[in-house]
This record gives sequence, C-alpha cells and structure tokens, in this order.
Amino acid sequence: MIYIEFIERDRFMPIEIFHHLGRQSSDWADGAADKLVLQIGRTLRLGPMPSYLVFWEIDDIGRLDEWETYFGSTEARTNRRSQAMHRAMHIQRAGLYDTLFASKSTNFPLYYLEFYRELDIGPEDELPPGFTREGLVFILRRVGWLGPEAKALSVWGCNSYRAVERLSRRSIEGALPMDAGVYKDMGSETL
Repeated sequence: MIYIEFIERDRFMPIEIFHHLGRQSSDWADGAADKLVLQIGRTLRLGPMPSYLVFWEIDDIGRLDEWETYFGSTEARTNRRSQAMHRAMHIQRAGLYDTLFASKSTNFPLYYLEFYRELDIGPEDELPPGFTREGLVFILRRVGWLGPEAKALSVWGCNSYRAVERLSRRSIEGALPMDAGVYKDMGSETL
C-alpha cells in the first residue's frame, strides 16, 4: 500500500529552506517501518498543483493507527525536525493507494505521472492497453474515496524529455488521463 502526501510549499519560505526541511527519510520517528519510495517536485510547471508528492510504502491501513498514536505523543511534540518540517510545507491532501504494479527501480532523472478518473488493470501480468513495463514505476489505485479526485495514477521513469513526449503521445485505449505532469527528485526540480 502507498500513502501519498500532496504538498505545496509556503511561498514566503525560501526554497532552499523548504528543500532542507522538507527532505524526509524513513527515520522520521524511532523505529518507523515506513519506506520512503519517491519524493518528487513538479518541474518547469508541467503538471497540476500541488507541486510536490511524497510516496510512502506502508504495510497496510493499520499503520495509520500507529501514526495517530505517535503524532499525539510527547515525543512527536518535542521532535524539532518534524515540527520545523510541518511549518515549512503545507500538506494539502493525502491519499491511500493499492499497488497494482511496482517496479524494482524508482531512480530516474525525470518522472512522468498520469492521473486517471478510471483505470482498469487485469491480472498481475496484464497491463492496460498502451502500457509497457519499460520505464513503468507504479500503477496505483485509490483505496475507496481516500484520496484526491484521480482514482488511479501511473508513474513512469524517464531519462529525457523526449521519453516524456513519447509517453504523452502514445496511443491509449479506454481510459484517458485526466491530467499529467513531469517531476524530478525534490531539490532538483526547476521552478
């Protein structure tokens, strides 16, 4: 399961401070079992707001019970890094997603994301028409209504903007994306 934070930075906060405080890691709390998978920012203003997305792999929705316990604790209230981070960024929304496809590699210079109102995927080995495994990082489907409007999203890793263009122009049967965007690792995005 993937928990995605949809983040916008406070425009009064210098970008350098936002990047410094916003960079997260799996050790945000002692013993955290969560795995930071992606932390990306929209680049060259290609894509929807908010501008930043952080993908956390969690075991299941029960992990949120543990988060609630931690964030209500004295330890959380005295965690200076966590407090500073939450003052530097505005997490506008979060969503929970089932992982329908996941690649072993998530390290690319560019990421192309497509957001879908609907996206059907067959059995584990069967991708939707217009999808290939090459460069595909994730296909995620929102858990019920627990997330923004897009019911599904795909994440593609790209080595160039030409690769992004090829993906964006490819023929897709059935569900068409409602929106798309281009992202880079947080801190390397072009504002």
